[in-house]
Amino acid sequence: MVCVGEGFGQAPDTLWTRTYGSCLNDFCRNGLIRPNGGIATIGESFGRGIGQSDYLVSVLYPPLGPVTNSYVGITSNPGDDYGRMILAHNDSTFSLFGQMRKRPQTDYFKFTFTLMTTQGDSLTTRFYGGPPGAHEFLSGALKLARGGYVLYGSTGSFGSIGNDNFWVVRISQAGDSLWSIAYGGATNEFARSACFLPDSTILIVGDHSQASTLDPVFLHIDTSGNIIRGGTIITPFLNDQVFDVAPISSDRFVVCGEADAGSRVYCVDTVGIVHWTESLNHNQVNTCAAVEVAPDGSIVVAGSGGRPSNANDIYLWKLSVDGDSLWHTWIGTAYDEVADDLLMYPNGMCVVVGSTTGGCQDSWDNWLVAFESEEQTTGIQVIEPFNGASTFVFSTDTIHWTGVGFDGGVSIELNRHYPIGAWETITDSTENDGAYEWFVTDPLSDSCRIRICALQDTFCDVSDGNFSIVSSQGYLALVQSAQPNSALTNWNFGAIECPQATSQWFRLKNFGSESIVVFQPLEPATSEFSRTTTCGTFFALAPNQMSTCSVRVVFDPASDGVYADVLRVQTDAVNGVNGFVEFGLSGEQISTPAAPEVVITTLGLDAHLSWSVVDTSVGGCAVSDLWYAVFYSPTSGGPFYYHGWTPNTTYTHVGVVNFSATQFYQVVAVEGPVAVAGGLVKGMEMGEVLDALRHAPLPPR
Repeated sequence: MVCVGEGFGQAPDTLWTRTYGSCLNDFCRNGLIRPNGGIATIGESFGRGIGQSDYLVSVLYPPLGPVTNSYVGITSNPGDDYGRMILAHNDSTFSLFGQMRKRPQTDYFKFTFTLMTTQGDSLTTRFYGGPPGAHEFLSGALKLARGGYVLYGSTGSFGSIGNDNFWVVRISQAGDSLWSIAYGGATNEFARSACFLPDSTILIVGDHSQASTLDPVFLHIDTSGNIIRGGTIITPFLNDQVFDVAPISSDRFVVCGEADAGSRVYCVDTVGIVHWTESLNHNQVNTCAAVEVAPDGSIVVAGSGGRPSNANDIYLWKLSVDGDSLWHTWIGTAYDEVADDLLMYPNGMCVVVGSTTGGCQDSWDNWLVAFESEEQTTGIQVIEPFNGASTFVFSTDTIHWTGVGFDGGVSIELNRHYPIGAWETITDSTENDGAYEWFVTDPLSDSCRIRICALQDTFCDVSDGNFSIVSSQGYLALVQSAQPNSALTNWNFGAIECPQATSQWFRLKNFGSESIVVFQPLEPATSEFSRTTTCGTFFALAPNQMSTCSVRVVFDPASDGVYADVLRVQTDAVNGVNGFVEFGLSGEQISTPAAPEVVITTLGLDAHLSWSVVDTSVGGCAVSDLWYAVFYSPTSGGPFYYHGWTPNTTYTHVGVVNFSATQFYQVVAVEGPVAVAGGLVKGMEMGEVLDALRHAPLPPR
């Protein structure tokens, strides 16, 4: 539950408010919840008193605890810097996004990207835009799953000459511009907000002006900037201005903004059809600032507007997934308050991020308002790695979660191929303190999930979306041609029946981000495995490149047993040890004894069974030192039940005629230690017995 009252239609109570800043006009624009539960916000401030604005980045931990303010001045005086969005670059670094304004001789604006440590030290800054005199206005940014960011806003320098257009810029993790594209036509288009859809494509919303009216528009693109669809969102209002968007499902999203001086919310599909609209009924001008979709599918909106007292206050508004207004609540002071963002905690608490004139010296200051959840939750929620995140192999990363309402520690597991993969234990016990550092091992994968379970209770949580384990250097793996994106670090041939042999073809692929040199795979050390290859002595593989040559590995043992070896490949890839990557090879050869031909005779009340010695397998290989398990059933179709075993070729079922007029038997020849028979219980079903025998393999060779 998120920000809801105890009953239907009942607004939540306010938990607390927080005012902070420099007392010299600070405006808070965006915030994020940190893994430790604290909050980081960004905006702009005139607090340094030098006649220009700077980024103001504030870190609050806990939210009502100490606040650390950092001022980031990018543009030399005279000029201004406007902070628009803050994202987590990693555990120790923030990514700051905004725009700079250079004035007054040549007044122009550019997108900006800055890396800043969580302690407030600026590391690097990049600028994106046209020549002096150009105008690029940034609205926000999205963090990509495989690293880097997509910045979005509007441009007057690119696209349709003489008009503002949507402008999207993709940058690397370090801030290098990879591509930029302007989208638009003969009218002015302004991009306001963006989000990822469940398929990782990007949806951007905004508005365009035409004939003195504003209409909402949307643009659906992939992460390479290719247009999937776009167009105007047709609404019943004359003037619509869109401010935020959130995904509802793979083909629907919700947008909020202002139309005809009131807050409006629309549910729209990816074709552009509006399925419902809802307005916040209020007798004063008000506008939406942020919208989020709660885990239960309900929609939570934050905004601000006028009150009868003529002060501007903040509101929180909840709607059902079908667009029915459930409740709304206002909070404010005798001063003016403006909302800009909405944060939603896993435990249900909502925090509205904004600004107030009720700070010191009647200036604008940052203002946070927290609303309570419906009830105290009990359980676990995995926070990081989040959906779409990437973590580097052979490095240390931190798993974050919240766990409330239970005693004891937690266990943490990793699934590399969710949902079909196996769960690997990261730790079987750690404190429930919300953070665990783990060393990320290979193999790589783009479909990983984390599962965290309470040790003394019955509940667990699996992370909400897939994250990737990637390599920042060259990384060598085997692949199959039919599955070129599945990195293999070992291969199990399974169990083969004597005297068969089996083989598998592989190619070599560099899954890393740097080029590598690969030498011809070496011959395995043991005679049970061998390899042939079409690869030359050595060759290079660029990032994400698969070899054109192949390697065939053959498993052909001379006798039964479990076997293991490695395929060694010399390379400078990061996963090499002493210059070699070793791919594990394993397999088992078995000789399943042929089925005995049983002869049954009746001696008094007993059934006497006899058969010939079994000395060959179903594949024709010699077998010896067998024992025999006997099964019975009153019907020919079964089910058959275990009765006993013998090392000989005869068996007597004593007194069976007293119990059944008819009886049917099956005898199974077993190769393996006789001690296994001691664990079998009379009356076990035949399938259960055979499964137990199957899991008692011969010792490794």
